[in-house]
Amino acid sequence: MLNPKQEKVMQNYLTHGNKTKAFKDAGYGGKSNEKTLNEEACKFFANPKVSTRLKDLRSEVAEKSLVTLQNLNERLIWVADTCKEEKQFNALNQAIAHLARLNGIEPPTRIQQQSSTKLITSEELTPQQKRNLIKLLQ
Repeated sequence: MLNPKQEKVMQNYLTHGNKTKAFKDAGYGGKSNEKTLNEEACKFFANPKVSTRLKDLRSEVAEKSLVTLQNLNERLIWVADTCKEEKQFNALNQAIAHLARLNGIEPPTRIQQQSSTKLITSEELTPQQKRNLIKLLQ
């Protein structure tokens, strides 16, 4: 377990990604020159307790990001389903575009509605189809 000052270094580092700056901003190094400060920061981050804590913090951040992304995806799918049921096609197209962008896909600038296209809701998809769709959108 790290002391509060060491924990501050971790939080600083996660904020901006600069080990030496994180080390200095937490109050380490005093009036050391840049070279000495950099060496001390490298030693600090080489400490097994520090590297383990950093790994744990990164996992926590990644997990929170994943949950947030999943929640946004689910919410946008719900919005799209609702728009479809209420025949709000402009809003449906916007929800689909947001869902695509959220998953790293740039949607076309204009989505053509074709009468022969059958829209389906997320409830009509099997769990495997949902997983495949999410993979496709990522």
